[in-house]
Amino acid sequence: MCLSSDAALGCGGPRLENRERSLEKTREEARGTFNQLLGFLESLPEEDLFDPSRFQGMPPDWQPWAVIASNAYEHNQAHLRQLQAWLERRKPLPE
Repeated sequence: MCLSSDAALGCGGPRLENRERSLEKTREEARGTFNQLLGFLESLPEEDLFDPSRFQGMPPDWQPWAVIASNAYEHNQAHLRQLQAWLERRKPLPE
């Protein structure tokens, strides 16, 4: 799910901007970002995951754990499905 209302900053913009980057560079950045996220999550007290008031600007009816899951695990799963479909399309046809 893309939460940005600005398409240039949201789901479409970075994808197009990074289209020419090497796989190695992309994977390196992804690992770094994941490690930063993991470090942040490990530093949070568990109660923060259930209290939206602990995050500046988060609407009071949102659940922090659900926002994190949506923008991390669930987001990655959507991309994994896209990558798997792309790989399937690239497979050579049987002769």
